[in-house]
Amino acid sequence: MYLPFTYCITFKPTGQRYYGVRTKQNCHPQELWTQYFTSSKKIKKLILEHGVDAFTFEIRRTFSNKADAIAWEHRVLKRLKVLTNPLWLNENIGGKEFVTKDTLTEEHKRNVAKAQLGKKRKPHSAETKAKISSARQGQPTHNKGKPMSEEQRKLMSIVRKGYKSSEETKAKISAGLLGRVQGPTTRAKQAEAMKTYWANIKALSGL
Repeated sequence: MYLPFTYCITFKPTGQRYYGVRTKQNCHPQELWTQYFTSSKKIKKLILEHGVDAFTFEIRRTFSNKADAIAWEHRVLKRLKVLTNPLWLNENIGGKEFVTKDTLTEEHKRNVAKAQLGKKRKPHSAETKAKISSARQGQPTHNKGKPMSEEQRKLMSIVRKGYKSSEETKAKISAGLLGRVQGPTTRAKQAEAMKTYWANIKALSGL
């Protein structure tokens, strides 16, 4: 019977612990400390030095599928802050990296989405804002982060000089763009049209 599980190992001489997950095909809790001795190199080294009797072990939780087991392990390791707490022998929190769209169950996807509801993004500090602002100097938001050349700036200035959209026009443009997704063919045509547009402007402006 396939039964993924999480477990906790305690190294008796120091009281240090290791929290892990077992999801291999056909795995079962009965394997722990009889056939399976964790995937941790640090634990294996301690076993070689002190023997298996220097540890105690316990099954913490069982699961019906791999995705939920991996996600749970990642959540516990983050909560315990194992990378900064000397009580824990874990050397990484890599469980979440192995969770993919293919391994997630529909129930798990719903749980993840539900957990994200109502979460507010932590505001940037003044220092972070200053760094972002500095990094974006000369990078227009409409140009996908690519800086405008001096020539493009001059051309844009000529085109925009004296131009002002009415509130009605702005509303129509906003409504027309709402939810719009352009395909590759449309984007290619637009790119070609923009090249022609800028070439004409350049010719007319004498730049």
